[in-house]
Amino acid sequence: MLVANLLPLLGTVDVNPYDYRTGLNTAPVQAWFPGSHTIDPNDGFTADALGRAAADSWLHGHVPYWNSNEGLGTPLAGEMQAGAFSPFVLLRHWHSGALWLHILLEIVAGLSTVALLVRLGLARLAAILGGVLFALNGTHAWLTNAVFAPVAFLPLTILGVEQAIARSRSGRGGGYGWVAAGVALSAVAGFPEVAYLDGLLVGLWAVVRLAQLEPAHRRSLLAKLLGGFALGVALAAPALVAFLDFLRVADVGGH
Repeated sequence: MLVANLLPLLGTVDVNPYDYRTGLNTAPVQAWFPGSHTIDPNDGFTADALGRAAADSWLHGHVPYWNSNEGLGTPLAGEMQAGAFSPFVLLRHWHSGALWLHILLEIVAGLSTVALLVRLGLARLAAILGGVLFALNGTHAWLTNAVFAPVAFLPLTILGVEQAIARSRSGRGGGYGWVAAGVALSAVAGFPEVAYLDGLLVGLWAVVRLAQLEPAHRRSLLAKLLGGFALGVALAAPALVAFLDFLRVADVGGH
């Protein structure tokens, strides 16, 4: 992931949203390959601006439920695109935080995909190739706003399902930790629509794997999956409650 992002890390390419979205940089840009590094300006307008507000709020000892910088004030955590309760949001505080957040999520996506493919029985080289391809997928490459964040936790959640299957077959307890982590991290990442779509895929995967499992182990697996989902929702509850409360009065436009 560091190699894929080498040019921004060296400063050869500037991907800082503030340099593009604030309107303060009016000098013409000369480049060999003109164009934008992302197809959505909300990398700066919403994700980084609101994310930095949330990070600064945490660093000042305040829970980022309210954005006092917008009009008379608006919900910050409930608006979701700040990713206010994501454990990675503090990276937004620093000038290159958006870049490092992007790299970190690509690493999470890549490593969890490798672990998942190895567990599914693929050769290690094939698993590594799959991890690299998923980490550098089109969403991560072209969308640097809040949309890309939940994508990183899709393979992690599916890995949790596979771990729960292994535990059920061996008669061991636990096995729902990665499911809970994947659900919680997806929910607080900053874009509930993508988290919902990921959840549909994970749910379909779980249904198929339940059907394939020996009948004697299905009840154990179902208990682990439901327990992991419930724990994940509980961990994400501070963000989800704020989101649902705001959604009742929010203007979601044509969505």
